[in-house]
Formats: sequence, structure tokens, C-alpha cells
Amino acid sequence: MKLDLVVLGAAALMLVSSQAVADEPNPSAPPPVAPPAPPLAPATAAPVAPAPSAPAPVAPNPGAAAPSSPPVAPQAAPGRPPGDAAAPAPPGEDLEMHFTATRPLDMETLAERSSLETRVAGAKVRYSLNFFGDFYANVVGGKEQTTKSSFGVGSFSFLFLAELGKGFKATAEPAIEFSEDNTPGIDLERMHLRYTTNGFWVEAGRSHVDLGYWNVAYHHGKWLQPTIDRPRIVRFEDDSGLLPIHWVGVQVGYTLPISSQMSLTTSASVGNGRGAVVDDVQSGVDKRPEKQGYGKMELKGLGHRDLRIGVSGVYGHISSQDATVRPALPDTALTETIGNAYIAFPSDPVFAVAEAYTISHGGPTRSWETYAAFVVLGYSIPPVMPYVKLERIVMTNGLDPFFVPDPTKGVPPSLDVYEGTLGARIDVSTWSAVKVEYRLSRLLTDQWITGHEGIAAWQFGI
Repeated sequence: MKLDLVVLGAAALMLVSSQAVADEPNPSAPPPVAPPAPPLAPATAAPVAPAPSAPAPVAPNPGAAAPSSPPVAPQAAPGRPPGDAAAPAPPGEDLEMHFTATRPLDMETLAERSSLETRVAGAKVRYSLNFFGDFYANVVGGKEQTTKSSFGVGSFSFLFLAELGKGFKATAEPAIEFSEDNTPGIDLERMHLRYTTNGFWVEAGRSHVDLGYWNVAYHHGKWLQPTIDRPRIVRFEDDSGLLPIHWVGVQVGYTLPISSQMSLTTSASVGNGRGAVVDDVQSGVDKRPEKQGYGKMELKGLGHRDLRIGVSGVYGHISSQDATVRPALPDTALTETIGNAYIAFPSDPVFAVAEAYTISHGGPTRSWETYAAFVVLGYSIPPVMPYVKLERIVMTNGLDPFFVPDPTKGVPPSLDVYEGTLGARIDVSTWSAVKVEYRLSRLLTDQWITGHEGIAAWQFGI
């Protein structure tokens, strides 16, 4: 009788032990094996020690190794450089990730490092869905100007990135924003497909023109950039911008590795040209046969892994318009040539970006040139990054008929401006930042106007 009790106790203990192993948070572990039947002959069964509990994982990881495998290196938090992993969370507490640098990475890197994996019809799918938004308050005034104050909601954008298969990737970025008359609208800012293999890629769809550094690093994710707004020359077409920021066409490129940290990237694209006015992006159909092209060359990692030096440019044609659209130069086509050079050091604790542009519109007998440059310098003292931004835009040879198609309606002040900005970015939480700025500007319309603006914004991204 005693031996039977011992045998039954041993069997029960084996069953409890196997159940404890099965309860470990390890999806990759094999299913528990049913305990063997008790032996027929009396035997003295040695007690089975319970399996030791596996250490709590650093972050949820469905592919974690079994307890008997070597320990897995901690995963980098979304937005962190490789090797910058989050520390394990104390037992019973949620895992909270922090950026080691006050300046997050660019928009594409954030999306790639926050990707998730799931299964659809048995096939693995990797995707990411990020959100960006902002709220602001400002006071504007100046000599012989009425002081005005305002609260406002900025744009709310979604960034969806999905891997469609080996080397194939899709990107979509819609944004909800308000116009100057407070009318809400939804714009499809980007939607394109890309295939990459061995450093070569081809991309088709609507994207941001690969001009300079700022335009392709931050897109519509304001929270990622150090400043509240984009520099004037790289503002969007519907926000007094001058450049063709958005583009519909096909791009090809190649990245040549030079060393462990240095590479040379070249790209070229052909796509739909400018519309009748600046804010007329030819997205659904191009209304004229001529196309525009652009190219870019960038050297990354020369002396420092974060240093980028590059040149880029656009060449194309702007179709003629009648006097109802372009009374300043009716029934005359223009050629457009845009040149750019930049140096960017988006690092920590130093942040520095400088870009210069030249825009030339040529007619049958003369041309009009617009020059622009900006520099943004910042230094991180976590959680604060003070920064300064200096900008200059000047239009020469008179009023450009494409930028000012009807001079009787006034000249946009963004065509001749000096502006200096002193600001600070404060990372108040992992995924949000408060930014405050003072801006001093001198704008030329029919006369020089000096303006002062104080602005604060609370921006987020996740």
C-alpha cells in the first residue's frame, strides 16, 4: 500500500512538473509530454524537482528561445540606434522605452524599427502603423501691425509601411489638416511601392522629391524634426512652398558600400511635371506630355557615421497657360532648373543641417532666379535641445511669373525674406515633445515688414 502511494505521488509530481514547464511564457517550447504510466513492479521513485522558472523576457518577443537555448540579446527599442536596447522592466511593471538622444531618428527609420509581425493565411507579414500630430499656440505682431494670437490644430498624419515579400515594400501616408479658412481636408501625401535587392532599388508612386536632406527625412512627422515647422524653402506646395515637394513617377537608385560606415548613394527619377500653379501636383493624371526628372548623389559616413554630404537637382518644363491663369506671362512655356547642395549631421548631442537651393525659370527671352538657404544648429542637453535656425530667400530679375502669376493680387512674402529663429525642444515624454520658438523676420511685399512671433507647440508621434 505504501509503495502504491509512493508511485502515485511520483506520478502526480511528474504531472505537476510538466504542467509548470508548459505554463512558462515561451511559445517556441514544445507541448508538454504526458507522464508515463506507473510501473507494474514496485519501485522507489525519486522525487522530480520542479523546473526552474525562465527569466522574464526584456520585451514581448514571440520568437524567444527556449530556456535551454543561449540567452537572446535585448531588442533595440523603436527609434533607437542598433545596440541601444531598453533595460529589462522590473517584475510586475510595464516596459517603458526611452530615447538615449533627445532627437529621434528620421521618419522611415522609426517606421522600420517599430514594425510588427503577424500571419495572414499562414504567411508572415511585417508592417508598421505610426501616427503624428501637433497642437500650437502663437502670438504675431510687429511695427505698425496688429498683434494677433491664435490656437490651432496642426496636421494628423498616418504612416503605414508593409513588407509585401522578399525585397518588396509598400508605403502610404495620408494626412488630415485644416486650410486657411478652417476647412478640414484629407490628402494622400505619399503612396508608393519599392523593390530592393543587393543595394539596388526601384520605386513607383507618389513620394517626396529626393531633394536635400530635410524633405525626405521628416516628411509630415513634425515631432521627429527639432523645429516646430519646416524651413521655408522646403515647405509644402499648399503652405507657400516654392519647390516641387511631392512627386508622382518612377525612381531607381543604388547604394555602394565603401567601408563599414561609409556608403555612396545615387538615384534618378522621371515623373509628372509641374501643374498650372505651384500647388497643382499632377497625381491622378498628367495633363501634358512633358515630364520632369531629378537626380541625387549622397556620401554618408565620411569621418562620422551620421555625416551626410550631397547634391541633388530637378529639370523639367512648365506648360504655358492663358491670361486667366498666368496674366504675368500668358501663352508662354518655361523651363525649370533646380540645384541643391547640403550637409547634414543629425547626430547627438550635436544636430546640424545646412541646405542651399537655386531655382531658375527660363522663358524665350529671359530667366528668373530664386535663391534660398537655411541652417539649423542644435545641441542636446537631455531632455532639452536648444537650437537656432537662420533662413534667407531672395528672388532676382523681377517677379517670377510662375511664383507670381498675377502681380495684381499681391506678392507672396516668402519670395524675399530674412528670418531668424531661437527655440528649444523639450522631450516631455517618450513619444511627445514641447517646442517653443521666437521668430524675427523681415519680409518684402510692396515694402519691408518686420515681424515678431512667439509660438509654442506640443507634438507627438508613436
